[in-house]
Amino acid sequence: MKICVIGYSGAGKSTLAQILGNKFNLPVLHMDATYWYGDW
Repeated sequence: MKICVIGYSGAGKSTLAQILGNKFNLPVLHMDATYWYGDW
């Protein structure tokens, strides 16, 4: 299962993602951490 949470900054996306990740036992992937990872 994949869930994409989108919205404005400060809207609670990360909080909702953590809640959904815990509820459905899914990993939570933050796009900022992925995009800015390493020496791109």
